[in-house]
Amino acid sequence: MDRLTGPFGEPRSVVSGPMANPEHLDILKQEVETWNEWRQANPDTRPDLRRADLNDTDLSRADLSGADLSGALLRRAYVGHANLIKADLTRADLNGALLSGADLSGANLCNALLSGAHFDRAMLTAANLSEATMFGTDLRGAYLTGANLHKVQLTGGRLSGSDLTGATLTEANLTEANLNGADLTGADLTGADLTGVHLTESDLTEANLKEADLTRAVAVRATLTDCDLSSSKVYGISVWDPVGEPRAQRDLAITPWYADAVVTVDDLEIAQFMYLMLNNDKLRNVIDTITSKLVLILGRFTDDRKQVLDALRDELRTRNLTPVLFDFDPSDDQDFTDTVTLLARMARYVIADLTDPRSVQQELSLIAPQVVVAIKPIILAGQEPWSMFDDLRRRSRGLMKPYTYTDLERLLAGLDAYVLQPLAEKREQLKALLDDD
Repeated sequence: MDRLTGPFGEPRSVVSGPMANPEHLDILKQEVETWNEWRQANPDTRPDLRRADLNDTDLSRADLSGADLSGALLRRAYVGHANLIKADLTRADLNGALLSGADLSGANLCNALLSGAHFDRAMLTAANLSEATMFGTDLRGAYLTGANLHKVQLTGGRLSGSDLTGATLTEANLTEANLNGADLTGADLTGADLTGVHLTESDLTEANLKEADLTRAVAVRATLTDCDLSSSKVYGISVWDPVGEPRAQRDLAITPWYADAVVTVDDLEIAQFMYLMLNNDKLRNVIDTITSKLVLILGRFTDDRKQVLDALRDELRTRNLTPVLFDFDPSDDQDFTDTVTLLARMARYVIADLTDPRSVQQELSLIAPQVVVAIKPIILAGQEPWSMFDDLRRRSRGLMKPYTYTDLERLLAGLDAYVLQPLAEKREQLKALLDDD
């Protein structure tokens, strides 16, 4: 298989293998009426047009249903309103082709080259477009119900008003695509790259966006009823006047991909608020007036500590609290300092895992002396805080004595009595001290 470059800079594959049936190709290159009459007279003959050179050919309204066009060259071909139902177009080159209003229901376009092609108002129901290359492709108003677009490359694609109900878009690249007004009801976008995508007034009812990248996405007045946003990246997302509530929205990452620290929250509205707070100095002045449910969890949660992290977060959620995880690589960078301090100021409580003392020493040294917040350390039995921890406690109003637990079961069993209740009491003490001051 030779590799060439297409007009959009994408790699183009020239497939080696059997060629088209010469007789079929000769008939097709005559008038479309002649071809359609031949099809009608030979309903049991499958057209063999493999690797046919049909560049710039007018095939409008041609009956190509069920035809084998695998590896065919159809660049800039005019195939508007043609019948391509269940046609095999695997690895075909349709860059710049015009397929407006064509019927490609059930067609196989796997690994096809479709950049700059026009599929506006085309019928692509249950079509296979997996791993197709579609840079800048026009799919406005197209019907893609139940279509397979796994790992499709649709950067800059135009899909406004398209019907993608139940479509599979797992790991698809939809960077900067326009999906305004599109119907994505029940679509699977797990792991899709939706960076900068436009979703204004789109319908995402019951859509799966788990682990999707929604960085800088715009979803004004989008319908989010029962969609799954868990573990997605939402840095810079714009969601105004959404319709309905997502079914799942845990572990939303609000920090950019290049950040040393990864901050996650459990609510899309909180994610937007946190983003604004972290990136707007003026808005930070309102922090002290907020009655927060946020619980900041500090720690370097490596794989062997992940079970503790997940269990803590789950337990806090059941108590109507909003856990915020700050997982980081220690840094002297000013942004790191500002971020961890701001999160502490916003938090109702802080829980710090001292099991690996080096993991939170820097943050607690920043927070404890200057932020008036109740801080409850926890530590696994058999370990000790760093040597200057007691000195830090003396210089802090809110840093408490660590709660020592023997195992995860004991930690969860004692969470209310030995962690949350002492935190609540300390918070009240701090409030009283501030009132006296």
